[in-house]
Amino acid sequence: MKRKEETCRAGFAKLLGEGWPVPAAAARVGVTERTGYRWRREIAAERAVRGEREAAGVREATRQEALRGLVRRVTGYMTEERKSTYELDEAGGQRIKGEVVTRKEVPPDLAAIVFVLTNTDPAHWQAKPLRSRAADPAPGTKTEDGGRGGDAGESLDLARLSDAALRELVALLEKPAEEGESGARREGFAGADE
Repeated sequence: MKRKEETCRAGFAKLLGEGWPVPAAAARVGVTERTGYRWRREIAAERAVRGEREAAGVREATRQEALRGLVRRVTGYMTEERKSTYELDEAGGQRIKGEVVTRKEVPPDLAAIVFVLTNTDPAHWQAKPLRSRAADPAPGTKTEDGGRGGDAGESLDLARLSDAALRELVALLEKPAEEGESGARREGFAGADE
């Protein structure tokens, strides 16, 4: 009896797919209208599950392809470039006269490496250091020490520095870094408001 039900149900699903209304399709395969509506619900649920599985498979395949591409960019790869030259034959068609194959090495991509590092180990690799927004003043607002709040990329207000401090800064910028000595660690830096 189970086999007959499967056959009837498959026929019912085919009729629904052809656009038959449920009562007519149910009568055609020899089941009640109520059974027809129940089968329609079940068939729709089965199709949804099948569609979700297929979509998940496509998503996973796309993810795997993206990972393979990312690995290629991180490690670098070899590629071939073909340049063909053509000439006309006696019949007026084209025929290959010559072909040059060039092998090129594509070096590892730094942006891809940074992407992988920042996304696989964010605690140790960050494109920008994390800062607490609560501790930072809003851009353009004055802070207690008279400075201006905002991003680190904003220009430094040098108006409060003395002439001697400004001259020392200019000298540091013009002078190449000495052996092992950092300009920030230099002793005797003339501070602000001397």
